[in-house]
Amino acid sequence: MYSAEKPKTKYLKDYSVPRFLIPKIDLNIELYEEHAIVHSHLSIVRNGAHAEPLILDGEGLTLLSISLNGEKVEHIQNEDSLMIQKTPDAFDLYIATKIYPRKNLELKGLYQSNEIFCTQCEAEGFRNITYFIDRPDILSTYTVRIEADHKKYPVLLSNGNLIEAKSLENNRHEAVWNDPFPKPCYLFALVAGDLDCHSDSFKTMSGRHVDLHIYAERGQASKCVYAMDCLKRSMKWDEEQYGCEYDLSIFNIVAVSDFNMGAMENKSLNIFNSKYILVDPATATDDDYKGVEIVVSHEYFHNWTGNRITCRDWFQLSLKEGLTVYRDHCFTADMNSHGVERIQQVKTLRQAQFPEDAGPMSHPIRPDHYIQIDNFYTPTVYEKGSEVIRMMNTILGPEKYRMGTDLYFRRHDGQAVTCDDFVSAMQDASGINLDHFRKWYSQSGTPEVTVTESYDPSARTYQLHLRQYTKPSQTQPQKEPLTLPMSFALLDKKGKEMSLSGQPSVFLFETEQAQLKFENISEKPKASLFRGFSAPIKLRFDQSLEDVAFLAAHDQDDFNRWENGQRLMTHVMMESMKGPLQPLLAETIDSILMDTKIDPAMKKELLSLPSETVLGLDQQPIKVDENHEARQALRRSIAHHFYDTFMEIYQGLNRHLDQLEGIERSRRALKNMCLSFMAMTEKSEAIDLCVKQVRTHPLMTDIIGGLAPIADVSDTALRDEIFDEFYTKWQSNPLVVNKWLSLQALSNRSDAFATVKKLTEHQGFDAKNPNKVYALLLMFAANNHAHFHHVSGEGYNFVADQIIAINQFNPHPAVRLVSPLIRWRQYDDVRSAHMCRALERILTSQNLSKELYEIVSKSLERDVV
Repeated sequence: MYSAEKPKTKYLKDYSVPRFLIPKIDLNIELYEEHAIVHSHLSIVRNGAHAEPLILDGEGLTLLSISLNGEKVEHIQNEDSLMIQKTPDAFDLYIATKIYPRKNLELKGLYQSNEIFCTQCEAEGFRNITYFIDRPDILSTYTVRIEADHKKYPVLLSNGNLIEAKSLENNRHEAVWNDPFPKPCYLFALVAGDLDCHSDSFKTMSGRHVDLHIYAERGQASKCVYAMDCLKRSMKWDEEQYGCEYDLSIFNIVAVSDFNMGAMENKSLNIFNSKYILVDPATATDDDYKGVEIVVSHEYFHNWTGNRITCRDWFQLSLKEGLTVYRDHCFTADMNSHGVERIQQVKTLRQAQFPEDAGPMSHPIRPDHYIQIDNFYTPTVYEKGSEVIRMMNTILGPEKYRMGTDLYFRRHDGQAVTCDDFVSAMQDASGINLDHFRKWYSQSGTPEVTVTESYDPSARTYQLHLRQYTKPSQTQPQKEPLTLPMSFALLDKKGKEMSLSGQPSVFLFETEQAQLKFENISEKPKASLFRGFSAPIKLRFDQSLEDVAFLAAHDQDDFNRWENGQRLMTHVMMESMKGPLQPLLAETIDSILMDTKIDPAMKKELLSLPSETVLGLDQQPIKVDENHEARQALRRSIAHHFYDTFMEIYQGLNRHLDQLEGIERSRRALKNMCLSFMAMTEKSEAIDLCVKQVRTHPLMTDIIGGLAPIADVSDTALRDEIFDEFYTKWQSNPLVVNKWLSLQALSNRSDAFATVKKLTEHQGFDAKNPNKVYALLLMFAANNHAHFHHVSGEGYNFVADQIIAINQFNPHPAVRLVSPLIRWRQYDDVRSAHMCRALERILTSQNLSKELYEIVSKSLERDVV
């Protein structure tokens, strides 16, 4: 925890190669109920000619013994390191430490979750287990012996292959694991507990047999079946799309209830937040199933993009995360609908990353400095990093992109490398110069592209005038033009794509301004620009509303059809409509509803209104109340105008079919959106349908589809009755209770804030469980704009209190929870003042962690541009 001394900042420019290497480590870990003893044997060699001391990282460790080559050695120990002044060029270091996993509420290093021992070592958690050079460019082979009580902890797991297991005296037993692949210590993993297991196998493309196991708490193995299916599909897809074959004879996954993040890709022993493994139709929604598919594939894909090839230093985090997010995006698109998946990816980017780019924590996908690397597992590094890889694929084309990744794997297998190494492999394999493109790795901010058009009917020419601009930031007052691949088409009055006389359909926009001229254009076209969201930009294109509506109804590019619908809805909302639905929007929605060729899930996306976060992206200050009221007004207008149509669609789709993928999932998505709209009218008929769906439908997707609208109804007695019934039925299932918490956190009712405060005292909430903090507190702060940003400031003060309390034992969820507060500059003077006072109170609180200090202090710097 941070005290009075200002934490030091680390800079990319200061990177130097490690002074010592540790090619081999043997661990002997003895597990007991209240503590663990860790014996480490490090084989260390000096890296180059120098006389510098050996410095090992270590935090929260009780040192029991240390020896060098079997002899006692002089050492200097302090709070976070251990130093030995003089060493031979090659030597063996033996260290014994004592740690207390049960008391570890930070969930970093070795800790316990419901009596299960488990680890989380990324980014710098291994130093909480034993002394080590805790940096990703130290690659070691691991042999791990685990010893524990046989009855309490019958399952003992670590990385690699099991080479020995046997019983010991005093009802204890041991397992010895060996991982032949050198890896950084952040990929070390250990699990010990009384676990159920769901098993299967996979045959790789070269014929290797791989045993697959997914472990979970007792009684939960049946909920691992879908995750296993996702794993096998991921393994097959990676072979087909990237030529990446799994390299060991065993692959294990373990689901635990207490986990700060989504999952961890430890070599051959992935450890997951149970949210992303445990699903069945009765307790998990279709969105939960989608989350399992995304996260299981993401962590598996890390075996090559992250494990076999890892990061030289933590500034290179997007090397593995941006690339792997792009890979899981492509996988889920191939498994589902490409158009729907792309829309949902962009929605996530705009909801989370665009605000980050506009705030005090704006940073490039490869940051150049940080205090705590844990603060940079961000939407910028992940989602924007993925978009950078996608642009590279667009520029190179699929064939040359694959040539580039093949070269990357051949050239760097078994190494710790940089983002530049990846780009160089892509450039060398394709023969395409990417020097200008590299600016994406070092420049922060969201580019804005302004477009104007002109058409000369006599000359039959059409022109597009483009200008790009990125707003300056505190650390980068001068921004440069970036490489923007613009995928585009020109549509005629029937919605068909015009012939461009051999011109490419992707334009590389690399300068501040550019002009495109098209000849032999017989009519003024409708320009469809940045199709598929081909670059992560904000587009300023002042097309007529009629053209926007036309594209929303007729564009063959799924993303741009959705995008123009969003533009049309945003325009209507900003007109503060409170009366009948505007005819142009009504006609557009009607054309979508009546189009039988559109996949139901795509219809659901096309009918979704822009979120209040997205509405505020271009506002200074953000119009909190106006955005909320306008969005609610438009939802009500659409609901009343199309009530009969929604009812007809709902009744046609209201089935209990339990197919989890494909068309039935799409139908449920559209059906429940129709129900949500109908409930906006508060007609008794619609509310009765919601209640019936909650009480009688067997699928959790439909149960939540009915419960969500009830969270907003004005009938308090009904709301309380249904929510109490739901909790009583599901109180023994934490993941389902989390849905119950989230729906109340998102409520539009006037008593939503009071409800959230009350829920923090409810038995269904536990501040020490990150999932529950995210389900209730983060959901409220990040997504309930009207109540969190209430002009009284009560929402800010409440969340600040929670942050201060949670920070005392686990900084990670506290940091996530502070994110909505740090963007105070984007709000009006009254709200900004409230937010600043809340942040200052956090900054001066006792035992402030380094993680929270970095975020809050940076946000309060007064000279930010």
